[in-house]
Amino acid sequence: MFTGIIEKYGIVPKYVMPESYPSSNSVVMNKILNLKLRDNARILRNLNEIDNPFHQTYTVEFLGNVVDGQQIHYLNLNIDKLMELSVAQTKNLAIRMINFGNLSGNTFDYFPYKITFGLLG
Repeated sequence: MFTGIIEKYGIVPKYVMPESYPSSNSVVMNKILNLKLRDNARILRNLNEIDNPFHQTYTVEFLGNVVDGQQIHYLNLNIDKLMELSVAQTKNLAIRMINFGNLSGNTFDYFPYKITFGLLG
């Protein structure tokens, strides 16, 4: 959905359109969106549990938030496979972040150090 908005309206650098009061103070909106996301996640879980066989893709009518935007598809997997893929993707992302940090002259070594000695936060 986010990519649909960017493809339709584009993006601009911050110096062209600086932060506004609403964009910097969005706690209430974030709470509302979080509640809606949780509610819709519950609906999707129920759809998966009811009658949709595993290893097939599905879509939800009226899900997209951009007219003529990209249609969203879901792959129905059992929870064990979903966890396996989530762990693999998280490990891949962590490795990419560490490699990027090393290539740009930064290092993430300080992070475990701060966690170990309670210096975080």
